[in-house]
Amino acid sequence: MLRYHDMKPRLSIIVPVHNASPYIGHCLETISRQGLSPDDYEVIMVDDGSTDDSLDLCRELSDERNVKILHRENGGAGRARNAGIAEARGKYVYCLDVDDSLEDGSLSILLGQCFDQNLDAVFFGALVEYASEEVKTSDPQDDRYFERRQSPRVRTGEELLVEQQQTRNFCAQPCMHIARRQLLVDNNIRFAEGIVNEDNLYVFHTTVHSQRANVDPHPYYRYVVRPRSVTTETRGTLRQFDAHFYLAREFYRDYLAAIDQGKDDLAWAIWTLIDWYLEVAVDALISADSRMEKPTASDPVSLSVYHRLFERILDEREARLAAESQALALEQQLAKTGLRRAAEALFRKTKRASRGHR
Repeated sequence: MLRYHDMKPRLSIIVPVHNASPYIGHCLETISRQGLSPDDYEVIMVDDGSTDDSLDLCRELSDERNVKILHRENGGAGRARNAGIAEARGKYVYCLDVDDSLEDGSLSILLGQCFDQNLDAVFFGALVEYASEEVKTSDPQDDRYFERRQSPRVRTGEELLVEQQQTRNFCAQPCMHIARRQLLVDNNIRFAEGIVNEDNLYVFHTTVHSQRANVDPHPYYRYVVRPRSVTTETRGTLRQFDAHFYLAREFYRDYLAAIDQGKDDLAWAIWTLIDWYLEVAVDALISADSRMEKPTASDPVSLSVYHRLFERILDEREARLAAESQALALEQQLAKTGLRRAAEALFRKTKRASRGHR
């Protein structure tokens, strides 16, 4: 008789685990209620150096379910997810946080869409839940961030990113999409390691490399806000500065590539993300400085290493904003006198100038 290990599942569910013993049972129960047969999926639980009994509990439950257990030294959620993806055998990959949940039957519906429409990725919505009223007061979330405002239709991921940024609706939550595993392999798409907000690059690259992407706006996912989360505890610190400046630097490369390829709409969409990362980085640096927080040898990024690049990106940001402001003002003035073609020519000239400003 064949065990599920001998068969190729349709879906690999990656679950990073770090000191999460209170949530493991509920997580596996949530997965069991997704309307999938045991042969449809595998669960890869990656223990990220837990110091509680998480690993033992995972091992106890793995004999009864389609669960594979990996154990790694503590390296963060990004490294744990990467380890899980490397072991995945499914046609599609889904990353689930151990302390969140899904509406019953969600993965069956979404996986069906992936196969029926031959998708590289499907993106879906989420609802925010709070572990307590105290957390709701101390760490309120913007519900709009978890919405999917785009219409359901198949398009390229580049088109989708432009649509998202037109309404500032890029959501860097890996638990809110399912991706084709071969897409990740072919494009070497991985989570950043050693920083917070490690999921931003993964979601971005999954989006832009997809040739067939769709959106299901239904809020299938349940994002649970809990006290003392990594995101909350690193807000306004040098760790947040390091992460967001690292992301600005990485996205800057994609921005230059889009400019070189003549993809002006995509370049604009990426630039709006860079702009936001820089704003967060600056705010975090100011906040850290106000508390006299200084970088140490243990910090993943030395501030001095990126000082010149930071200035370069900020200079380009100022130049781009100034050029766009001047061009818009002139276009409005020229349009009033009927010189529409002159205004359009001016915009083209501005775009060419921005390509040369590096």
